[in-house]
Amino acid sequence: MQTLDLVEEFIQHCHYLCLSPATIRVYTWGLRRLVSQCPALPCGGTELMWVLGDPQLANESRRDLRRILGRFFGWASRIHHLPNPLEDIEPIRRRKLLPRVLTEIEIERLFDAACSRRDRALLAIPLDNGLRVGEIANLTWADIGPDYIVAEGKTGRRVVPLGEEVRRSLIGLGDGHHIWLGRKGPLTVEGVKQIYRRLFQEAGIRGRKTGCHTLRHTFATLYLKHGGNIRMLQEIMGHQDLRTTTLYLHLAGVDVAVDHAKFSPIRTLGFAGRLAG
Repeated sequence: MQTLDLVEEFIQHCHYLCLSPATIRVYTWGLRRLVSQCPALPCGGTELMWVLGDPQLANESRRDLRRILGRFFGWASRIHHLPNPLEDIEPIRRRKLLPRVLTEIEIERLFDAACSRRDRALLAIPLDNGLRVGEIANLTWADIGPDYIVAEGKTGRRVVPLGEEVRRSLIGLGDGHHIWLGRKGPLTVEGVKQIYRRLFQEAGIRGRKTGCHTLRHTFATLYLKHGGNIRMLQEIMGHQDLRTTTLYLHLAGVDVAVDHAKFSPIRTLGFAGRLAG
């Protein structure tokens, strides 16, 4: 079977599932590399080593490519009962780094660096509900409800809560359709990223991965630290796997054993005495 034919069928399947355009673009990028290296569908892992081992790819890109190929060959195995050549290859190991979380003082410095209502609103939204930078940049006034935002991102559309104070901070921004405007018109995703980079730089916050995603991590961590529900957080963040969300339990210093001691039905319903003797 020709690889290109199966790839085109898989991409059509992704459209059927209503995956976001950003996700489909990423899949297309990875699968084009597969087609160029393997015109005929590979049957074993040796053939895939040439694709995944490309020296021009950074380690993170290789891991991304492996995830894409995993989704593709998993689908091919289910639908067409084809062998999965990735089963012959060891996973690419990565050193796990905990996300960076801002301190209260660093958050204050960011707001001090924001000299316009637009910039303060750009800080407030990810700290209020953890939206990703692309989701924020693509917001229009049609996406803003009285107490919610309809976000469109890499995991599709979802509704996230919007605090009253943050909603009020948006009033008067934009042109009635677009919310984020620059000197030359509506801001692009890259334009919004530049604003975050500038604000972090002016606030004196440097280091790895500073930007909107740091604000997203900060929201999730503080949400749990102050008693938020992890399942609700999963919905707000748009995580497909709860294991991604549980990372923030460790960052928030949530003691699972202490929480269990408070809420176990044996204790809350008063059955502990039945166990004595």
